[in-house]
Amino acid sequence: GHLRLLEAADGTPVPLPVDVRASGKLAFHPDGRRLLGNLQVSGGKTGLAWIDLASGAITQVLDPPRSVRRVSLSHDGKWIAFVTVQDVSGEQGGNNGPQADLWKVAAEGGEPEKIVRFPAHIYDTYWAADDESLIVSTDLGGAHYDLWQVPLEEPMKLARKLTFGQADEEDPSTSSDGRWLVYTDNRE
Repeated sequence: GHLRLLEAADGTPVPLPVDVRASGKLAFHPDGRRLLGNLQVSGGKTGLAWIDLASGAITQVLDPPRSVRRVSLSHDGKWIAFVTVQDVSGEQGGNNGPQADLWKVAAEGGEPEKIVRFPAHIYDTYWAADDESLIVSTDLGGAHYDLWQVPLEEPMKLARKLTFGQADEEDPSTSSDGRWLVYTDNRE
C-alpha cells in the first residue's frame, strides 16, 4: 500500500516528498530520519531500501534491487537481517524443501553475508538486544511456530528454543536493555 506518516503526538498526517508504496514490515532507523522497507517509487521495481523522510530520497540496500522477506533492523541501526527461501518462481512453494537462508547485510548496503541455512521455515526475525543474535519464529521440530534464538556466531550449534507452546508464537520484539522479550501466540 501507499506509505503514510503520522505525527505520533497528535496523529497529524505528515506529507512525504514522493509517492511511495511499501510492502511488509517497516523499521525506523535509530536516528528517526530514515525508514527501511520493501519500497517502490512511481511504478518502479520494489526493493529493500531506505527512504529519507525529509527529502524523499530512496537508497536501495541490495544490488541488484530486490524485495526480501522477514526483514529486521538491528537496534544500533548498523545491520539488516532477512530471509530467503528455496522456492523457485513458477513452482508451488515448498517444492525445494522448507530450508530458509538467514542473511545479514550492512544497513548502508553491500554484499549480503549468509548467517546460516536454517533447516525449517522462518516466519519472522527480530534482533536480540545485544545485536549478536536473532530471535526467529519457526516451525523447526513441530507443527506450530516457536521462537528460537540464533546467534550470529555458530548459529546452529548454539541456537536455542525459547518457547514451547502448543500454538503459533510469533512477532518477537525485545526491549533495548535485553530484559524483555514480547511475542504473540494464537492459542485462544
